[in-house]
Amino acid sequence: TTEEYERTSKSRVDIDPSTTDFDFASAVKKSLGSIPKGTGQDTTIAVLDSGIDIRFPSLKSRILHRNNYQSNHKRHHHGTQVAGFLVANNNRLIGLCPNAKILDLRVANDNANVVETALVKALGDIYRWNLYGDHPFCDIINMSLDADHQFPGLQSIIDDLVDQGVVILVAGTKGKYLNSIAKLNGVIPVGSFKNYRFQELKQHGFHKELKVSYLDRGIVTTAKYPQYEAFEQSSAYTALTSGLVAKFLSSQSINRPLRHRKVLAFLDKIALPIQHQSSPKPLTPYTS
Repeated sequence: TTEEYERTSKSRVDIDPSTTDFDFASAVKKSLGSIPKGTGQDTTIAVLDSGIDIRFPSLKSRILHRNNYQSNHKRHHHGTQVAGFLVANNNRLIGLCPNAKILDLRVANDNANVVETALVKALGDIYRWNLYGDHPFCDIINMSLDADHQFPGLQSIIDDLVDQGVVILVAGTKGKYLNSIAKLNGVIPVGSFKNYRFQELKQHGFHKELKVSYLDRGIVTTAKYPQYEAFEQSSAYTALTSGLVAKFLSSQSINRPLRHRKVLAFLDKIALPIQHQSSPKPLTPYTS
């Protein structure tokens, strides 16, 4: 079936992809001092989102499998933005883990709103694929979206996936408020904050559910082919953190039952306590 893509707003501009512009790994390494050397090799990431625009060749080449859990074929650009952070690999943009494989699972509609029934179905499919070996083992699930954490069956399937050794990262905040999905047990919520809230957060800290949080600055990534645009808020930084986790997992061998704990320890190691900072830096994870 021919796919449709949403129209791109006039605020987005075409950017010539012939000039190297942004290497996520180099930029994050500059902020943190060091990051794992892995490039995502032998690592599979499920992107549960609004679908990925496969007209970007470097994104298409990394997609292992695609499922559409929606009734139509019009895809919002949100999922393409997430994928760019992870596996883009051209002269315009290099993702954090360009050698990772992607499961493109569309659970959000053409307005980028998640449909909980589709989300539960996709998560259940990942569990079964891991169990029966239908695809290479899914190591990471990226959910740069929000969903009702009380939706029937959602916590149960999250528990099953964590028991399998899957690391699940979710968007933890919308503005200053906590997303519902961040309240699920077993997920790793990622937040973002505006610079004007820095002093407040230094004093009071983040939501207790958040594992890490970043200064909310838009970062250019893939959008509607052949365009690029700035992506921001916790959705963007969840993808950024998934990329770091993929680099970590692909740089060493960790038994699956230990992965969740090891990833939490890794994020603790690279995150900076916000209380000790004079000002926040972009691309840097903070904790409180």
